[in-house]
Amino acid sequence: MPYVHLDDALLYYRELGQGEPLLLLMGLGGSQDAWGTPFLSALARDWRVLALDHRGAGRSTRGKAAYTIAQLADDAAAFLGKLALPRAHVFGLSMGGMVAQELALRYPQRVGGLILASTTCGGREAIWPGPDGRRRFLEGVDRTGSPLLTLLVAPRFVAEQRTVLQRRALRLLLSGTTPSVFREQARAIARFATYDRLPRIAAPTLVMAGDQDALIPPANAAILVRRIPGAEGVIVRDAGHVFVWEAPERAAAEIARFLRARAPRLTAPETVAS
Repeated sequence: MPYVHLDDALLYYRELGQGEPLLLLMGLGGSQDAWGTPFLSALARDWRVLALDHRGAGRSTRGKAAYTIAQLADDAAAFLGKLALPRAHVFGLSMGGMVAQELALRYPQRVGGLILASTTCGGREAIWPGPDGRRRFLEGVDRTGSPLLTLLVAPRFVAEQRTVLQRRALRLLLSGTTPSVFREQARAIARFATYDRLPRIAAPTLVMAGDQDALIPPANAAILVRRIPGAEGVIVRDAGHVFVWEAPERAAAEIARFLRARAPRLTAPETVAS
């Protein structure tokens, strides 16, 4: 099984494709299972994709360290070190985008190109959903029984792909992230803030957001673009928070365009997916 051993935890990851390394960091409660096969397959045509389970999420063990976004960034840097990768491109979605920000700030030498998706700088400057969105998030389950269903994707996708989403939700529930770790991740998000430090990010940065994101409003992307030097912003039309489910090919194409145009070239050892 593909694990790396940290001092206090085992981190599970999925690897596929070949080329320059692209590290994927998932959001709250998610694991490498949450990306979806269409998105991973699209990325793997161009990159060596490394989809990491955060400590305590999916198949990774919890360990003993305090659960903070900074700790998850430390874990990601250690993970790259264990794989003998001096640098990787990094794509972080939602909470994973927060981890990616901290990784770029704490370990700038580790990050080639940086893609921040459906995320926020946190703190007082963050823009959160209104009362209805907060209520639906805290309830966690809509009346169909699918976790956060109507908050993760655009309404049209819910209507057209409800069966697919219900199957995916069941798979996520079985992915191994316990309620206690989910709560620890939520508390880590509440304590996260990078607004004042964002101008220190040196990596070429792409900020992506779905125009119908009901969980982290796309106005947060504009803040990141303004604060990160040279950052580029892209709005994914007709898509919600997890736009990689709704528009996997569009998302992968945008990532490839940006990395080829703006990111430094990385050493790409010959590594074939398993």
